[in-house]
Amino acid sequence: MQSQFDASAPALSPDGKWLAYVSNESGRSEVYVVPFGHGSGKWQISADGGLWPRWRQDGKEIFFAALDFKMMAAEIVETDATLSIGKVLPLFQMNPVLGAGIAYDVTPDGKKFIVNSGTAQESTEPLTLVVNWTSLLKK
Repeated sequence: MQSQFDASAPALSPDGKWLAYVSNESGRSEVYVVPFGHGSGKWQISADGGLWPRWRQDGKEIFFAALDFKMMAAEIVETDATLSIGKVLPLFQMNPVLGAGIAYDVTPDGKKFIVNSGTAQESTEPLTLVVNWTSLLKK
């Protein structure tokens, strides 16, 4: 895909006909879908920013993280060579670890998520590593 804007986080639909991705062409990161290898058109999936799109296995839903890290689900209806976007609903709040790539994945049926989450606040407690601790037991 060639664009004058940044495009990232590509996700190919399960049937290989659609490509979801993130672009900053609106001035912030949003999730879009374009045909992959056929037709033309572009559909914006997120309304208030979005990251990390993932398709449900049947292609009828796209999951993405809003910019406030709420997990969102967008209903997708395919008719011939076009898409329509149905309801876009928040699912749950995430606390992702940033800078570690895409922060989540979803099961094929879209019912379970695994999220690379951080703690709400970082601990100030130092970590103590004891090496050769078995020799201390002998004393």
